[in-house]
Amino acid sequence: MPTDVDREIKAGQEVHADIPDVGITPWARLVSPSEAEEWTQLEVKAALGGTATDNLGECAVIAVAKHRGMTALLDDRAAIAQADLHQVAHHDTLWLVVEAHFVLFGQDRGRTIKVVDDLIGTGMYLPIESGDSLFVWAWENGWLPRD
Repeated sequence: MPTDVDREIKAGQEVHADIPDVGITPWARLVSPSEAEEWTQLEVKAALGGTATDNLGECAVIAVAKHRGMTALLDDRAAIAQADLHQVAHHDTLWLVVEAHFVLFGQDRGRTIKVVDDLIGTGMYLPIESGDSLFVWAWENGWLPRD
């Protein structure tokens, strides 16, 4: 996880104290972008525009994923367009939640619904209204088995 994303997480913790630090999660580690990654980050930032601090996390994620051959986790549509332009593989948050439903949560619908409701509770925009609506939406988008 790029340092710019860590700064965004820390800002989010001021409002939502339950957000964990990157250092305590077993699945993420903090990385400092290389010089080449910083140049790509600047290129993406120039394309996305906004204020000096807008989209820094998305720009860093795209740059690090591009140079390290990783998959970016992005929700912002303009950032996804930049990832496509830079040939960076990407998924969004709901894809990750559906994966967690099968891999981490043992298909426990209650846990999965709670995660989505918690995300919505932070003010995060998702294309669904609640955790309860995730499964129909995921099925309609081909993310759940059709048997």
